[in-house]
Amino acid sequence: MHQESWIYRGKLKKHLVQLSHDFSEGRLLLSLDGFQLVEDQFDIEEGKKKFNFFIDGELCEIKISKKDKKYVYQFIPHVYSTSKVGKTRKKAAKRELISVNMGIALVSIGLLITVLYFSLFSNRAAPSLSLGGITTTATITEINANKKNTIQKETGETKILNGNIRYEFEVNEEVYYGDSYLYKKIQHYYLAQTGLPIQTGDQFLVLYDPYNPNVNKILFDHPSPKKLEQYQLYAREACLKNIPDNVLPQKDLPYCECLRAYLFQRYDLEGLAHILHQSTRKTLFEDFNAETYQKFMSEERQQEIQATCLQLIGEK
Repeated sequence: MHQESWIYRGKLKKHLVQLSHDFSEGRLLLSLDGFQLVEDQFDIEEGKKKFNFFIDGELCEIKISKKDKKYVYQFIPHVYSTSKVGKTRKKAAKRELISVNMGIALVSIGLLITVLYFSLFSNRAAPSLSLGGITTTATITEINANKKNTIQKETGETKILNGNIRYEFEVNEEVYYGDSYLYKKIQHYYLAQTGLPIQTGDQFLVLYDPYNPNVNKILFDHPSPKKLEQYQLYAREACLKNIPDNVLPQKDLPYCECLRAYLFQRYDLEGLAHILHQSTRKTLFEDFNAETYQKFMSEERQQEIQATCLQLIGEK
């Protein structure tokens, strides 16, 4: 039985990530802080395998590959985020990440720990989604704008939202369902908590309890590649409709592509939401609108981005 362990520094505390690999039976056991997250098979014929899971709200990944009859194990934090913030967090996490390698002298101890671990924790209750879970892809199947949902904000304020989102996903060839609230409806657009539009058929990551997939949560800030590409197009179209006076018509597209790319790199989906709603009236949407966009773009960092984009297209 082979073991790999990593210590990951999360937002709140340090976490122990453990992976046990039984070569003879092809069994894999992934655990977080002593809680079993998933048990799976890794057959000899398989060349690679990966697990996605969350630690303190951050998406992490374990990759297993086979090279020259040897297995290579990698723990990768924050693999989803492509924003500058995400890259910064990834670099910081790498500095904090300590790989605990099991030496030959500890093989006997490792085997004993593994036996005890399987016997003690195989039936242990799974952690709540606040501690972690497994992710897969969910598809929105229904949006009901008439159903009311009551939520409580971090400030303690209670807010009533009109609308419900129904989604489904598969775990081990079995279909599970989940519900989330519709954050806003503007004209014919349905908006998620990100401020970006959603519709039936859209796909996002879903976080679920491996012991009970009925306990799950859709992650609207983790869209599928296809949906993310659609968000990028929405932002570009919104920018093209609101070109600054100092940008010539023949240079509007490269300017918008530059602005979109920079804001997405730095602010991820929030940057796209600001661009998309730059003409939205405040009475329609308080979170993102024309006023919040002007305030956002007046900040020093965004002024630098605008200046860079104007310089790239040959304007001042």
